Amino acid sequence: MWAAVAQLGLPTPNGVDGDIEAIAQILADSDGSLALSSGDPSAVNCKIFPGAVRFFDFEEACFRHALADATVLRFLSPTGAPPWRLPQEIALSMEMTYRTELALACALAQDDRRYEQGMAAAVAAWTIVRLARLPKMDVGPDRNIWLALPPDWSQPAPARSRKRQLVAILEVCVATTRRAAAFDAFAAWCERLADALRKRWPEGAGELPLYPAFLNEKSV
Repeated sequence: MWAAVAQLGLPTPNGVDGDIEAIAQILADSDGSLALSSGDPSAVNCKIFPGAVRFFDFEEACFRHALADATVLRFLSPTGAPPWRLPQEIALSMEMTYRTELALACALAQDDRRYEQGMAAAVAAWTIVRLARLPKMDVGPDRNIWLALPPDWSQPAPARSRKRQLVAILEVCVATTRRAAAFDAFAAWCERLADALRKRWPEGAGELPLYPAFLNEKSV
């Protein structure tokens, strides 16, 4: 990732080595914090059936830190998101519900400091993984069609901007690490990098639209 950043003339990640080591240490902690992880947290890998939810796409599955897949609650999919975002109050409610259930089996979800620090580490790790794609993103193509649509979808299939989504991942990483008061150097670099990418990629600066289902909600 560092080579890719240097190759594109983007802000260099000076002073982040200590944060990277701390992130890796938190995610390697096996003290009651491991859970079966699909390795591809995404809303489209959850299929809703009457009275049940079934999970798919387990070829990368193994035991990971319990919050590795919970990052989907902060950005809708670290491995490739839909072209929309959720209203903030909906996202917060989802995460609160998830954390309440997780706390029944995982002690870190009962402790605000450990939970927020773990979420920050997991979000930062996914951010690093996605930044490996920087050179490919820079040359494009940028937009592709989102095909994971409801059976009754009658409008043209929406397109999503990969560049905008990578910037969104950086934005979420900054917000999450600041919320946890953790990894200050890494957060500062992500903020500088996001600013530089918005200037480099005009398509990376626009606001992500809401899911169509929420466009007419008065609370939004």
